Amino acid sequence: MANEKIEGLMQKARAAQAQVADYTQEQADDMVRVVAKRCWAERERIAQLCVDDTGKGTYEFKLGKMENTTASVYMYLKGRKSVGLVEHDEKKKLWKYAKPVGVLACITPVTNPAATPIGNGLNVLKTRNAMIVCPHPGARKATGDTVELMRTALRENGHPEDLVQVVPESTMQDAADLMAAVDLILATGGPGMVKAAYSSGKPALGVGQGNVQCILDEDYDDLEKLVSAIVPSRMVDYGMPCTGEQTVHCPASKLDALIKAYASMKCHYIDDEAQIQKLRETLFVDGAINREIVGQPSYKIAKMAGIDIPEDTTLLLLKVGKCGKEEVLAKEILAPITRIFPYDSFEEAVERARTNMLMEGAGHSSCIWSNNPEHVAFAASRIPAGRVMVNQPATNGSGRQNNGLGQTVSLGCGYWGGNSVYHNVNYKDMLNYTIVSEILEDRKVLTPKEIMAD
Repeated sequence: MANEKIEGLMQKARAAQAQVADYTQEQADDMVRVVAKRCWAERERIAQLCVDDTGKGTYEFKLGKMENTTASVYMYLKGRKSVGLVEHDEKKKLWKYAKPVGVLACITPVTNPAATPIGNGLNVLKTRNAMIVCPHPGARKATGDTVELMRTALRENGHPEDLVQVVPESTMQDAADLMAAVDLILATGGPGMVKAAYSSGKPALGVGQGNVQCILDEDYDDLEKLVSAIVPSRMVDYGMPCTGEQTVHCPASKLDALIKAYASMKCHYIDDEAQIQKLRETLFVDGAINREIVGQPSYKIAKMAGIDIPEDTTLLLLKVGKCGKEEVLAKEILAPITRIFPYDSFEEAVERARTNMLMEGAGHSSCIWSNNPEHVAFAASRIPAGRVMVNQPATNGSGRQNNGLGQTVSLGCGYWGGNSVYHNVNYKDMLNYTIVSEILEDRKVLTPKEIMAD
């Protein structure tokens, strides 16, 4: 049976996209500008709505995420070519022309109900495509209002508002039907949803789970700098972003000093096995994450486990001694919790980090705090991560002004994570390309015998 709701949205999206298919670069950039400005102006209201609608995270973190995503993606897209001739290699006689894809589906998670459609939407408009957003059922209001902001900005500035739409009262069937109808899917969410996107029969840009492993090298001594960077990184939105540091592999000789540095930032360390077992049983139910703990403050999670800790606790630190399938705590935890794993040798730490990621989170991100280039190279060669962040928090994997990674709301996890890309998903992934090639007059053409004679 046809899904009339999705068919109606698709018809409007096709019509709107046809209107902008021949937009100039200046017109495409104007769409990005007016939408970014409107989202920025309404960031405080939308941040509060995200918390009220989902019951997860905090206003301060949601506001920061809105601000960073809107401003950073806007800045990243400024001045970049996405229309017509975008690359020219005179030496190889190649010309590359960019063209729109058509209509894209944006599947958004409950953990990121506003920043994801904004970040994806700015890239979609940059490339003269249309986007239909299918929100998580637990965030329909927040995502719906965010999309309406974008539509209003387009309409009031003379652009087709139906370039950006949202599926009302979305269901799992709506998501499936939408993915089957569009030209390209932007899938951000759990592994089940991403798998559904790749099974839809349409091209998909999916992301994988995060289970970030952080390695503190033996030669890195500025522990205050380390914790001042990774505590806020892990605390973002009460631990829901996939880029937060899940496990810190620490030299056994530095354990006491590291815990002391953490304590200065109101982190609470637990090494009592009985309490850790209570937390295992609270955090996971039959091996799956307990949804009740997602995006909740650490003191509430501890209380659920029958453990009293100060209400102003930032991170809950748990000492672990096993990795991979032997330790359920080695899985991704979408809450302000960090595992501390002491090690005796650097190689041992790398292998444990590798084991954890191959169990869950393969292809995502890791970070290492080290002054030893050989150790950095060794870690990068062994850990199955699309990004290894050096002496910076793992949240920088989404791209920052002071590193070379492109700003994104979707971090590809490569073939490790069952994704089609390993890099930070950006506007270039949302374009069709035509390559024009001319004969290289000065290039000698070798015969097969000449080639194989070497």
